[in-house]
Amino acid sequence: MKSVQSIFFIIPIFFFLALMIELWLQRKLKRRVFHANDSIVNFSCGLSDRLFSVFWEGFLASVFIALGSIGLFNIPVTWWSVVLLVLLVDFLWYWCHRFGHETSLLWGVHILHHQSEQYNFSVGYRISSFQTIVRSAFWLVLPFVGFQPEIIFTVLIFHGVYQMPLHTQFIPRLGFLEYIMVTPSAHRVHHGTNPEYIDKNYGGVFIIWDLLFGTYAREESTVRYGITKPLSSYDTVWAHVHFFRDIRLKWRQVPGVGAKLKLLFSPPSQMDYSEETLGTEDPIPSFEENPGTPASLVFYVFTQILWTVLTIYAMVAHSHQLALEVKAAMVTFSFLILASVGALAEGKGWAFTAELIRWVFALVALPALGIYQGWDTIYWGIGEVFMLAQVGLLLWHLPFFKAKGVFQAFAMKPADH
Repeated sequence: MKSVQSIFFIIPIFFFLALMIELWLQRKLKRRVFHANDSIVNFSCGLSDRLFSVFWEGFLASVFIALGSIGLFNIPVTWWSVVLLVLLVDFLWYWCHRFGHETSLLWGVHILHHQSEQYNFSVGYRISSFQTIVRSAFWLVLPFVGFQPEIIFTVLIFHGVYQMPLHTQFIPRLGFLEYIMVTPSAHRVHHGTNPEYIDKNYGGVFIIWDLLFGTYAREESTVRYGITKPLSSYDTVWAHVHFFRDIRLKWRQVPGVGAKLKLLFSPPSQMDYSEETLGTEDPIPSFEENPGTPASLVFYVFTQILWTVLTIYAMVAHSHQLALEVKAAMVTFSFLILASVGALAEGKGWAFTAELIRWVFALVALPALGIYQGWDTIYWGIGEVFMLAQVGLLLWHLPFFKAKGVFQAFAMKPADH
């Protein structure tokens, strides 16, 4: 799997350059397609999925090998088998993707990817770890048929990579390719909330499946991005679970086992998930689209995202040298970062408090980890200095968070008289 690991290191560099080009086009054409807080959530979701995949892909590789040992055939790696595999992967993805839109339970898994009301390269990173599990179930047929695990992983990586640059508004329609390949124009339609665009263009690489099964739509009118019931939050955790909350509330209202099962597997468009219908027993987080976040706080948040990227790279590069408990500690620390960065940029007081607690934990844990791993003092000492600088930058924004109610959770309620 070393060649697959090499691809893992190269791909992010390509997408960083693509992202810089899109930011340059935004400035040159004076056409805003990025919102800092929204992009923060997109990256944090994608990194959460990557962290999960550090462990999941190893497990999945073991399953692929086991299924291959009892597979129907032993398909050699040739040009024709790779072409066949690409077509089969895209066909399976079409149905995985379609079920993800047309059944409420799986829409709860996939909805994360559609929540952004912006449309840019960063949206391609907005992937749920839950979706990684679901689509893995579709991939199990591949080793069972007889394809080799390493070529399966390679094709799956490139299948995912192809779809990333589809998330842009700067590439127009591409002529005859629109009827063969999934293009940025076709995928813009897929992300639209316009009535004529909903549940259209499910293909990943080839649009032929949509043409064949009647789910193709051409980009005509201006696309309105997002979901029909806006998320209205930059809270990463809430973004993952909010639709499951809707399903749970609806589940309580529906009588009988049959009706409850129908709720889970019916198209979400057939269910009324309005707040008036669901009731208000679960409060929805308050939301400010433009919370006046200081640029220095946005910088702080992006440094936390960079910290997470470096952590993932370190775990992949030194996976054989790190003990399992060390990997678990690194993943836990990174998940704590990603759980709060969106809410932090939104100015949520609880996120500020969570950050302080996380840093206290980190300042104690890093020396312990360094001693446990036998690192030179200079290495974890530099890490301590860096973290103290981060804590100082966070505390610099205390006045901003005070205005947002940072101590609200700890305030004493007045006694009733």
